Amino acid sequence: MIQRYLKKKRRRQLKLQKDTLSLHIHILMRVKMPVLIIVCGYVGSGKSTVARELSRLTGFEVISSDVVRKMLAGIPVSEHRYEDFSRGIYSPVYTEKTYSRLIEEGKKRLKEGKSVILDATFSKKWQRRAAREAALGEGAKFLCVETVCPDDIIKKRLINRVRKGESVSDGRWEIFQRHKESFENIDEFSPDEYVIVKTDSKLKYELDKIMERI
Repeated sequence: MIQRYLKKKRRRQLKLQKDTLSLHIHILMRVKMPVLIIVCGYVGSGKSTVARELSRLTGFEVISSDVVRKMLAGIPVSEHRYEDFSRGIYSPVYTEKTYSRLIEEGKKRLKEGKSVILDATFSKKWQRRAAREAALGEGAKFLCVETVCPDDIIKKRLINRVRKGESVSDGRWEIFQRHKESFENIDEFSPDEYVIVKTDSKLKYELDKIMERI
C-alpha cells in the first residue's frame, strides 16, 4: 500500500516537473526579448510569494531587495533589523543605495540576455521609473506587477512572519501604517506595462494575468 502511494506521488512529481519544463520552453520560444518584471506593493501584500511562483513558472531569476539591502549592510540575510520607520538600514539614503544596486543587478541579467524579476516594495515613483528606464535602455520589455491585499490579512501575515522569524524581510505591522501612507500610487505606466494581482484570491488565476502580459 505504501509503495503504491509513493509510486503515485513520484509520478505526480515527475509530471509536474515535465509540465513546468514544457512551460519554460514555451515561454522562451514566445518571448522575443528579455523581460524585466518588478513585483511591488505594500509590505505583507504577497510580493515574494508572487515573485517565487512566477519564477517557478517562467524560470526567470528573482532578485530581492531584502537580500540586496542586507548584503550592502554586511549582515547575514537571516539576521533581522527591526528598525523604526525610515531608520537604520531603512533610511532614505540606504534605501536609495539598495534600489540602485537592485536595478543594476537587474541590468546585468538583461545584458546577458536573461529575463529577471525584481522583488521589492518600489514605494516611490523614481524607483519604478528607474527600473523601467533600465529595461528599455537594454532593449528589454518592462512589466510592473502590483500585489494587493486587504489590510486585515496583511496584519495577520506580518504578525505570523515576525513570530516565525523565517522570512528575510523585516516588515512588520507596527510600521505598516506609515509605510502605507508613504507609498506613492502607481499611475505612471500604460495598461500594457502594469497589472494588479490580488493575493487573497486564487493565486493561479492571478498569475495567469501576469503570464498573458509576458
